[in-house]
Amino acid sequence: MSPILQLLYDYVLEQPILAYYRKTGYDQRREDQEILAERLCRQLTPPQQDLLEELLLSCAATQSTELEAMFLAAFDHAMALSRGGQSLPLMAQK
Repeated sequence: MSPILQLLYDYVLEQPILAYYRKTGYDQRREDQEILAERLCRQLTPPQQDLLEELLLSCAATQSTELEAMFLAAFDHAMALSRGGQSLPLMAQK
């Protein structure tokens, strides 16, 4: 991601996305996930707890890369539409 896109992405994560989280029920889903993870963790042995923690970190990393890909795709398509939709999005051309 270019430095300019990185700045825009960081801004979106810090500001506008919070309003969309509220509209989509993200906060409730996240809270439900944390409650379930805590309940499960209490039932596990220490090595299993470590494995669960690794899994949760891996899931978070996957979600982060998915969000970044979604941002790039949306930005790319917005740019294509601003050009009259005449050409493929930039990332699709590569």
